[in-house]
Amino acid sequence: MRFTVVDNGVEHDLYAAPFVFGADAEEFRQPFYLIANMAIGGAYTDCWRLGDPASGLPISMPLPATMYVDYVRVYQWNGQGEVALGPPTWQNGRYGLFTDTTPTSGSLTTGVTSDVYVWESTLVDAAIPPFEGTNGLAWQTNAKGWFGAGIMSRQPLNLFNLGDGFLKFRIKIPANVSFKIGVIDSWGNQNYVDLPANTTKYGLVRNGQWGQASIPITELRGTAIDLRMLSYEFVILETNGAACAFGLDDIYWESGNVAGVDGGPAVPRATLLASAPNPFQSSTELRFELATPGPFVIEVIDASGRRVQRFPGIGRVGVNAVRWDGRDEQGRSAGAGVYWYRLASGGRAEVRKVVLLK
Repeated sequence: MRFTVVDNGVEHDLYAAPFVFGADAEEFRQPFYLIANMAIGGAYTDCWRLGDPASGLPISMPLPATMYVDYVRVYQWNGQGEVALGPPTWQNGRYGLFTDTTPTSGSLTTGVTSDVYVWESTLVDAAIPPFEGTNGLAWQTNAKGWFGAGIMSRQPLNLFNLGDGFLKFRIKIPANVSFKIGVIDSWGNQNYVDLPANTTKYGLVRNGQWGQASIPITELRGTAIDLRMLSYEFVILETNGAACAFGLDDIYWESGNVAGVDGGPAVPRATLLASAPNPFQSSTELRFELATPGPFVIEVIDASGRRVQRFPGIGRVGVNAVRWDGRDEQGRSAGAGVYWYRLASGGRAEVRKVVLLK
């Protein structure tokens, strides 16, 4: 780590030498969050008259106050670590969270790129064979009055392009147990959908055997989840205190079309073109091209992952466009900044960036 102060264009180290991560610093070799606590007060020593500290100009601020951080600089140090600009890599097709035999275009690997967590020891291992392959999740409740568990990627996962698809999973659980399935993004936003006891919802039939649920991502994400920065891509939660044993397996996200993953039929391509003007102040055309006529949806998403505007329609062959006037769905002016616009058509999705100036 290196901490510096820039004064009049000159950078000064706050320490004589950078910290060295030796053999006793294993925690810094793993993914971690750095929390910086800043104390404002005192006086800079180079503002003193030598021998008279009281003469130093104070740097205290009145409280309460608002502090603005202009930028945070991240380096690759000694060839270690990575720096990524913008959201993580956009995933497409079918993305596996916990599956052995289902064909996927990308996947997490437990213990390498993801971890499975049980919350507060609410579950213990159970003996339920996997649905497919050799790996499965099998748990027994632990008399805590609730249970929770989830699959967490070690780095944020960008599943925004799968927003028109489904979260699919296999579960073997008693019919009298109500539970929730949800996701958590990297900002701490959570959203859940309910699967009530003794009902068939999202296609899940519970008859003592393995059943499959297929949850639309449009319902799973709610209004606040940032699909570009997901932390927990699958969470199961029960809060009514029901005792049971259950198994989970074959968990994946799937877009509206998975051609090229499972040999499905090819779908004529829908392609986003550059918006114009970009950057813009009053309005811009969000342009796209369709290989065949058909329905489309363009969504404008802000930097926090929330939908700002939505444009559904029927497109013609060739170049199409919708005009965005910089307002949200309630007619309010959107703030200046970077926005993403996403085209969904024919089971495919593409994303581009546009900048609104004020």
